[in-house]
Amino acid sequence: MMVLSTGQGVNCFMLDPSIGEFILVDKDVRIKKKGKIYSLNEGYAQYFYPDVTEYLQKKKYPELRLLYECNPMAYIIEQAGGMATTGSVNVLDIQPTNIHERCPVVLGSPDDVQEYMAIFKKLRK
Repeated sequence: MMVLSTGQGVNCFMLDPSIGEFILVDKDVRIKKKGKIYSLNEGYAQYFYPDVTEYLQKKKYPELRLLYECNPMAYIIEQAGGMATTGSVNVLDIQPTNIHERCPVVLGSPDDVQEYMAIFKKLRK
């Protein structure tokens, strides 16, 4: 997908390989007034300003789409020696029930993920 703005809104184009041209697929794309999820790299959370920390504490834990967000990341992470879990189950072991199904995901180094899983299990008893 190619996203383009010339200063008069945002349009999205997809390459059609059969004709070798980009085709307009979404015109005048607009961001919703309020989103349902957020995503950020919390690796530097200790350096966040207090207002950012407070805002994030009020947000729900984000859930990503299983088939086209969680599974691809989980596959790469596991192939590289890491782990990917929901806390209770390995992400790649989930049988999808619909194409846009969402699930929580924690992925990364085995030690970090196992530490999360231990906390998850302790709090879910």
